[in-house]
Amino acid sequence: MMLGTRRAASGWIGRWGAGVAVAGGLFLAMASPALALEPPQVGAMTAQSVRPDGVGGAFVAGAAGNGALWSNAGGLAAVHLYALEATYGRATEAGPSAWGVSIVDSKTNPAFAGGVSYSRGSVGDDTTAKQDDYASQQIRLGLGLPLVEGALTLGVTGSYTTLTTPKVSDDQPGSDLSSISVDAGLHGVLGKVVLIGLTGRNLAESESLGLKREVAAGLGLMFGPLLVSGAWEGRPEQGTDGVMASGYAAGLEFTVETVPLRVGFRQEPVGGGQTITGGIGWRSRESGLDLAFEQPLEKGAVSNISVSMSVYL
Repeated sequence: MMLGTRRAASGWIGRWGAGVAVAGGLFLAMASPALALEPPQVGAMTAQSVRPDGVGGAFVAGAAGNGALWSNAGGLAAVHLYALEATYGRATEAGPSAWGVSIVDSKTNPAFAGGVSYSRGSVGDDTTAKQDDYASQQIRLGLGLPLVEGALTLGVTGSYTTLTTPKVSDDQPGSDLSSISVDAGLHGVLGKVVLIGLTGRNLAESESLGLKREVAAGLGLMFGPLLVSGAWEGRPEQGTDGVMASGYAAGLEFTVETVPLRVGFRQEPVGGGQTITGGIGWRSRESGLDLAFEQPLEKGAVSNISVSMSVYL
């Protein structure tokens, strides 16, 4: 589990001000090439934390730091850190691309943790000078509270998501869609070995953006440098005959000194699509790098690659 440095806090406002300044610089340094694709889901155009991708998304129980903003808000206050993360991901062929930045602070004030992220994604045609066919933006805010110090934490995130669709014809003009949603979760640690997680995502559904309600539960086991994790995900009323659609994920993370190695597998709740994943990273007390690769097993499916850089203050 990623741990932050333990320098003395210089004030909540000062830390977040410095983080926003660095984030602004990272915004200007990153760009997303546009690619042609059929109408995408908003989730495919959202830049999330890279570490969960490497373990197949089995991060409900191991959620901590920036990854908790999407995987399980209960993990925001699970460890004490202040981290700024910049992420970029894209399909290796025709597909969506996305970039984003996030800040999580559970260190300045031990009574609570806060987080914020911004992501922008697009799908377009890089062979013409046209605007991106589709563009999505998301702003996410998170709050975490320790219920039992070192054992149980509660978290909630709120998100505002927009989707811009292209003009097809005079009869089918483009549109600007938006939605507000909420996630909530719990994260627990038993005896410093067993990790548990429970979360609900998209509790306020959006049919127009395809944001469907999800529930997920996870279990993790820590054996020194090895983290073994598994997760179950359910989507109410999206299965056969309107029942619960279920999927699962499993992953391993083994850290060799400062280098975490990751491998994972997941099966999607809807459609049953299967994906194998892998990842590698590097950690110091001041910074970190992560790389993840996802390969769907369906014939002709396009793989995805994502990378992130983290700074710990």
